[in-house]
Amino acid sequence: MDHYFFSRELVIRQPREGDEAAIALNGNNLKIAQQMPALFPSPFTYDDACVYVQEKTKQTPPTSFVIIYQDDVVGCIDLCNNTNNSYNISIWIGEPYWHNGIATQSCKWICQYAKHELKATKLIANTLESNTAAKKLFEKCNFTQVDYTNKQKSTCVFMFDL
Repeated sequence: MDHYFFSRELVIRQPREGDEAAIALNGNNLKIAQQMPALFPSPFTYDDACVYVQEKTKQTPPTSFVIIYQDDVVGCIDLCNNTNNSYNISIWIGEPYWHNGIATQSCKWICQYAKHELKATKLIANTLESNTAAKKLFEKCNFTQVDYTNKQKSTCVFMFDL
């Protein structure tokens, strides 16, 4: 089963063939690329989306998911394994879907997934100091701001002990 979470309007599942066009459409946004502290290509092309789907469908256990809102793939949420059962979390939502609570609901779900399915003990989120929406998201999901990783780019770190 690849549906890990679902509600009336929201589904979170592993990416699969056929998701590429929607991932590329929603991910190809300079506003998203500028706010992602990790490398997020701009432009984000169909080929980039194909590579993402191809790489992420092979994960066992799954740590990368597409976010589907009202039957449309609108973003992605990923966990990257560090050491000692800690994971970095990253999330993006296509701009037309901002301010609908999608990121908050998705982030809360992945925290529970990480704790129960991956046996994670800590989640770490990096975001730019200027990304007030991401900072609010992580605070709503019980993350605590703990540090700045790069003073030059004003990247701040949030942690959530599970």
